[in-house]
Amino acid sequence: VMQCDRRGRSAHRAQNTNNSLPEIKFPCRPMLGVIGLAPKGELEISTMPAGKHGGNLDNKINTIGSTIHIPVNHPGALLSIGDMHASQGDGEICGTGVEVSGDV
Repeated sequence: VMQCDRRGRSAHRAQNTNNSLPEIKFPCRPMLGVIGLAPKGELEISTMPAGKHGGNLDNKINTIGSTIHIPVNHPGALLSIGDMHASQGDGEICGTGVEVSGDV
């Protein structure tokens, strides 16, 4: 289990039940992997692939303070967000984002 230290902006192992495991610590750059609105029409779609509606964006520059412009196609926009990461490289090609829970 990884935990982000908001003051130090770093992540570390929250619990080490196996003392043989080495300490793990790395820079924490929280970001949301999935940000999207309901697409035009009455379609049910997956978050992948991403499109004009947003979706599975997995981009490390979409972090605290970022602005993302997505067209609103329905009253109330029907926002969907999730897939929070503590840190991630340039995309998630190998599925290697560090997943965490958090408040948005």
